[in-house]
Amino acid sequence: MIAFEQGPVRVTADSSGLSADHRVVWARLGRLEALCAERTARSTALRTTTTTTI
Repeated sequence: MIAFEQGPVRVTADSSGLSADHRVVWARLGRLEALCAERTARSTALRTTTTTTI
Protein backbone atom coordinates (compact mmCIF):
# COMPACT_ATOMS: atom_id res chain seq x y z
CA MET A 1 0.00 0.00 0.00
CA ILE A 2 1.14 3.53 -0.76
CA ALA A 3 0.01 6.45 1.39
CA PHE A 4 -0.03 10.12 0.40
CA GLU A 5 -0.32 13.00 2.87
CA GLN A 6 -2.15 16.20 1.92
CA GLY A 7 -2.64 18.43 4.91
CA PRO A 8 -4.93 16.72 7.42
CA VAL A 9 -6.34 14.33 4.77
CA ARG A 10 -4.67 10.94 4.29
CA VAL A 11 -5.37 8.95 1.12
CA THR A 12 -4.23 5.35 0.76
CA ALA A 13 -3.76 3.80 -2.67
CA ASP A 14 -3.27 0.19 -3.68
CA SER A 15 -0.52 -1.15 -5.95
CA SER A 16 -2.35 0.20 -9.03
CA GLY A 17 -2.01 3.71 -7.60
CA LEU A 18 -5.78 4.20 -7.27
CA SER A 19 -7.63 4.84 -4.04
CA ALA A 20 -10.96 3.15 -3.34
CA ASP A 21 -12.76 6.38 -4.30
CA HIS A 22 -10.95 6.48 -7.64
CA ARG A 23 -11.87 2.85 -8.35
CA VAL A 24 -15.54 3.65 -7.64
CA VAL A 25 -15.44 6.64 -10.00
CA TRP A 26 -13.79 4.60 -12.77
CA ALA A 27 -16.36 1.81 -12.32
CA ARG A 28 -19.23 4.29 -12.58
CA LEU A 29 -17.72 5.88 -15.68
CA GLY A 30 -17.40 2.44 -17.25
CA ARG A 31 -21.06 1.67 -16.56
CA LEU A 32 -22.11 5.06 -17.96
CA GLU A 33 -20.07 4.42 -21.10
CA ALA A 34 -21.73 1.01 -21.52
CA LEU A 35 -25.21 2.51 -21.07
CA CYS A 36 -24.48 5.21 -23.66
CA ALA A 37 -23.18 2.64 -26.14
CA GLU A 38 -26.26 0.46 -25.58
CA ARG A 39 -28.61 3.41 -26.10
CA THR A 40 -26.79 4.44 -29.27
CA ALA A 41 -26.95 0.89 -30.62
CA ARG A 42 -30.68 0.68 -29.84
CA SER A 43 -31.50 3.98 -31.53
CA THR A 44 -29.45 2.99 -34.59
CA ALA A 45 -31.25 -0.36 -34.78
CA LEU A 46 -34.62 1.36 -34.39
CA ARG A 47 -33.84 3.80 -37.21
CA THR A 48 -32.81 1.03 -39.59
CA THR A 49 -35.88 -1.12 -38.81
CA THR A 50 -38.36 1.76 -39.19
CA THR A 51 -36.86 3.07 -42.44
CA THR A 52 -38.94 2.03 -45.43
CA THR A 53 -38.01 2.18 -49.09
CA ILE A 54 -40.54 3.10 -51.74
